[in-house]
Amino acid sequence: MSGTDYLKIWHYAQLAVTLFFMILISAWEAFHRVPIANLVIAVSILLVLNLLTHYATTDYQWLIILMRWLKIIIQPLALVIVWAIVTRQIVVHTGLAVRGVMSLAYLYYVVMFIPYAGTVAKRVTNWYERIGLVLVNFVEIVFLPHFFLNAEFTGPQIYQWIFKSGFFAALAIFATMVTLMRTWHLSWPGIAPKYQQGTRWWIILILLAMIGGYLVILWIAAGPATHQKVIAIFTFHWHDLGITKLYTLTAMEAGVAEESIFRFALIGVLLAGFKQSKFRIPIAIGGSAIVFGSMHLVNLIHGQPLDGTLLQVVMAISMGIFLGCIYLYTGQLWLTMFLHFCIDLLAFLGTNTTAVTQHANGFALIGVTIVFIYFASPLLWLMTPVNRQVMNRHADHLSGTNQHFDYKFNF
Repeated sequence: MSGTDYLKIWHYAQLAVTLFFMILISAWEAFHRVPIANLVIAVSILLVLNLLTHYATTDYQWLIILMRWLKIIIQPLALVIVWAIVTRQIVVHTGLAVRGVMSLAYLYYVVMFIPYAGTVAKRVTNWYERIGLVLVNFVEIVFLPHFFLNAEFTGPQIYQWIFKSGFFAALAIFATMVTLMRTWHLSWPGIAPKYQQGTRWWIILILLAMIGGYLVILWIAAGPATHQKVIAIFTFHWHDLGITKLYTLTAMEAGVAEESIFRFALIGVLLAGFKQSKFRIPIAIGGSAIVFGSMHLVNLIHGQPLDGTLLQVVMAISMGIFLGCIYLYTGQLWLTMFLHFCIDLLAFLGTNTTAVTQHANGFALIGVTIVFIYFASPLLWLMTPVNRQVMNRHADHLSGTNQHFDYKFNF
């Protein structure tokens, strides 16, 4: 049996258990008149319809697409609801050690979406549908747990911060994106550096120096108090950090989740979708950066000012272009994750918040314009023939060329 066969078995077993719990939860919450009972009942009905579509056949293309997207949206939603409510009930009613319960709950959440990603995604073949699937997974996996489980039920302070920061969900995003890209035969995440002919080390050093200069500016602006916190973080002296632990976990969440989505997944999907285009590299880097920046508009929900958020979007687009250049020139996802983490960590610690609170002014507009030109410029000079050769080689590799995806377990 292949790995795909085992994923299918896991997927169908998981769906059966999820449906069983959804029915129990619907009945219990309806009986006790819990406010979200109607939502849970509606999702349960949709999940039943979802399962019935496995046996339905039709010649109508629009209906096929509708059934496919019903699976894409409803299955992760049902998984999150069951995970959150069952975890809450175990914590509240069993008397078991909360640390142990939440440790197991977090670990299961990390791998919970793997069978879904390995089976449902196989039928998604268009690049634009794949982008939609990736973004839907990002929203549901990262944000939905906070709607169905309160942080106060997750135990000690560090467990609450793991929940509030979404770090556990970031690990789930990484595992899900790796499974999706493997299912679509696109790419594995770059871990071990493999530099071949044409790679110029001075280009890599320039890119690192550019981001290093920006980090130095953030470091200077942060002040001595922040310097002590950063030193404590990187020397693993966490015991006296307090709320800094939450900022650190939030920065780690951003580095892992956002790089998994916007560099690893979206760039890979766009490279494959525009494989025959000579502009596939700028399309992939620019397209993923625009989506990355636009996703920051969700911060308006948390009360950020509109003008400040728009500046944040522009900054994020420029940073997305720069990190995309690093990713495609080096082929290493871990490097962009680490750099993203460092940028966000200094920004969070320097402002003592994870949100934008300031309004835009003339000075800010000039600063954002300079930063945008600074970080977007590498995309131009990396398109020269010699540098483009390296980018094209990594683009081929990250869109499925010369990679192996099939694996089997033999007994």
